Amino acid sequence: MGFWDRLFGNKKDPSAGAAGDDRVVTMTQTFTLGPDTAMRDIQDDAVAALDAALKALSPGAEVMHAIDPGRIRAFASGGPAAWSVGSIALPGPVPSVVFITYGLSHLVDAAASQEGIGYELSIRVPAADVAAMPLWPALLLRGLARYVMMTGAQLNVGDVFPAGQPITRWALAPAEKAAAPDTHLRQLTVVADPDLPEVETARGPIRIHRVYGLTDGELELIEPWRAAGFVEKALAFDPTLTTGLGRACMAADPELVAHMRAGSEREGSTIGGFAVPGLRFEEDAEGVSLRFPEGSAERVLRLILARLPFGRPLHIADPTGAPGTSVVLHPTDDGDGGLSMENGTLHIALPQDYPGLAGLHEADGSAVVWQM
Repeated sequence: MGFWDRLFGNKKDPSAGAAGDDRVVTMTQTFTLGPDTAMRDIQDDAVAALDAALKALSPGAEVMHAIDPGRIRAFASGGPAAWSVGSIALPGPVPSVVFITYGLSHLVDAAASQEGIGYELSIRVPAADVAAMPLWPALLLRGLARYVMMTGAQLNVGDVFPAGQPITRWALAPAEKAAAPDTHLRQLTVVADPDLPEVETARGPIRIHRVYGLTDGELELIEPWRAAGFVEKALAFDPTLTTGLGRACMAADPELVAHMRAGSEREGSTIGGFAVPGLRFEEDAEGVSLRFPEGSAERVLRLILARLPFGRPLHIADPTGAPGTSVVLHPTDDGDGGLSMENGTLHIALPQDYPGLAGLHEADGSAVVWQM
């Protein structure tokens, strides 16, 4: 059974002749459209433009669509964040598959909820990495589109997204994660798609933002500087920026490490927010205690030194979003510093000679507590 058969459920009819005619499996889903249901405003010309752009990558191949039957409803009325995820198989020494969302951007879906979003998301993976579970890239892109729609945060070129688990499993329900392939790629960065940077439509160009899987070590190289510095070198390794689940980690490459460290020392970090699992603070009558969990001190100190000396604040938070887990460190020339609270986030004006910085430096893997 081929890749597309596994993905879309087409099976050969055992009673057919030698040619093996395809038998189409039809699935039906019923749902009610109420008087207040908002419908999607899909622009057919934009869909056709995306289809044509994918076909141009692999002439003669067919564009396939993984769709949600509820996609006729707008996101605000319970529809999926992306109207569809299209994909096409690319030949070559290492056959691969490109997946791309349709309908995250307002150029494809003109609904008010998509206003201001001018891009679609894509990912390119080796065909062998989707053989066992063909839908994981489509589910990943759907999950990222939902993240954009639910939070209002954008996935712009140069951003990093800390999935914190194998990217093949991030968008899956807990009961489904074990069925997905494992990988050491647990983070993502966003780049201009090397295959399709833009797709022209009657209403303007759609930018295509490629997500590219990263290892934890690669993310640690990126954080003190910027993703673009890493991508510049990654393109030399692989101009297609294909997310191969078993690809070698580039964090051990001495030339890349030197390149990233030099950029950080010269420019500091352009990334303002970071996830620190286990970060907690508590208020009491004596002040505020801020606890950096085991194993986090070296990384936090590296981020502080890549932000505050360059006049930039640093936002660190536990990814759960629980109360008492969001902290912003601000640079200050005031030797006494200061504390304030705003919408549940603790703001700390941090002098350069604050004694707690030495505690982070000397932690050696232990937890560190600042009493302020």
